[in-house]
Amino acid sequence: MSDATHQRRDRLLALLGAGPSTKADLAKRLPGCARSLHTDLKWIEVTFPGRVELGWQGRARTWRFRGTPPTVLPTPVTVLDEDQIAALIAARGVLRIPDPGSTPSEGAATTYQGALAQALQRLIAQAGLDREAAAIAPDDLSISRFGVAAEDPAVLPALLACLRASRSARAVYTNNAGVTHDLHARPVRLVMISGEWHCFAWALGSDGEGRIRQYRLARLAAIATTDQDPPGCPVSGLRAQVDALLRDAFRATGSHRPADRIRIVLAVSPEAWPHLAGRRWGAPVPTPPQDGLPPGWRRIAFVTSGQAEARHWILSFGATVRAEEPASLVAWLREQAQAILAGS
Repeated sequence: MSDATHQRRDRLLALLGAGPSTKADLAKRLPGCARSLHTDLKWIEVTFPGRVELGWQGRARTWRFRGTPPTVLPTPVTVLDEDQIAALIAARGVLRIPDPGSTPSEGAATTYQGALAQALQRLIAQAGLDREAAAIAPDDLSISRFGVAAEDPAVLPALLACLRASRSARAVYTNNAGVTHDLHARPVRLVMISGEWHCFAWALGSDGEGRIRQYRLARLAAIATTDQDPPGCPVSGLRAQVDALLRDAFRATGSHRPADRIRIVLAVSPEAWPHLAGRRWGAPVPTPPQDGLPPGWRRIAFVTSGQAEARHWILSFGATVRAEEPASLVAWLREQAQAILAGS
């Protein structure tokens, strides 16, 4: 495809995506002859079956492209190496919505549900890589989605549409306490955390305070896009707020409140050390003194604003990790241990 054809078709798709247009309208906005325009429209109809909507404007035929217009590649991809093919297959597995009624690992009959997984499935098929993909997955490379909550397949595409068009969303949300409420939010970013999608969005709370809040896509339902932003939503600076929230978060879960930004000090046993060493758990701080520990134990320290999630992570290590700071974390872990003993 020549540079002129690439630019013309890319521009044509953008025009058709903006609304119905007649050939006369398109000819005024696009360079080239009428024969080129006729060829380009036929190319779009053949390349994207079912995406072109035909209509009438008086006696003139109109064309309109449904959905977000695709990007015409200036340089077609003609070769993929083995690592690139494997990367596509791995990404497809990571992004698929798990089926709670089926094995969490990929199998020969796995259905790749979810907008992004299906997009990669289409890309693999479009590139003629079906046989190569079947030869690699699932025998040589597969992704387990064990314990991952499955979201409504309509939620992720709707949020992506909001982000692309700078729109807001209305939905029904069920929080961690099991309370369901109506949600009106301005999505800012989608982040995958421990295998599950989360949306960072500006919304009003029950206290009337507006700020960036974090929502699990698996807890969203009945979602719809809207041009109306939540009352008081800022027109700029939202991405910077998300950046600040994530900077000292724990596994991308954090807090805006300065009081929640705490220094955590842990004593780690030789059994647990391989699971913690060499990883970044929060903002790094100077290594604490190593005196007063049992033989083979070591201390680590970090600063995070995600104490709520960090404390459950620490609890999961049982007696192999001891929290030493802050005092509130030590007290919470002690209460949990006592409650476990009382119930056993």
